[in-house]
Amino acid sequence: MIEEVGTNYSSHIFQAYSGQILGKDAFLKLFLAQLENQNPWEPLDNSEFITQMAQFASLEELSNLNTNFDLMLKLEYIAQAVQLIDRKVEASDPKTGEIIQGRVDKVEWKEGAPYALIGDKSVPLTSITKIW
Repeated sequence: MIEEVGTNYSSHIFQAYSGQILGKDAFLKLFLAQLENQNPWEPLDNSEFITQMAQFASLEELSNLNTNFDLMLKLEYIAQAVQLIDRKVEASDPKTGEIIQGRVDKVEWKEGAPYALIGDKSVPLTSITKIW
């Protein structure tokens, strides 16, 4: 009877997360569900427990590494954007398709990306086609 409950609960968890990547929160929920629903006559083996804890620690470190890479990428975008200040550029306005030429007065970060202010127009760096 206990095995059936554990099996049904596990299949419910996998249905809820099918097609999605299991993150650290989902992994922890699965791990806790496994501990709560284990057969008391056949508890989790110590080596299995240690293996799962090591996997969780690895998942946490990979998540931290991914966060650091995102930060490094953002800093790289900012460094590229700052180098354009006071440089003459040509860009295509993504909304109107209008070609804009002029000096970059300042750069700003909005909508998760760097933008260059050319006169009164703000364009994403990806829209800049020429730099003089």
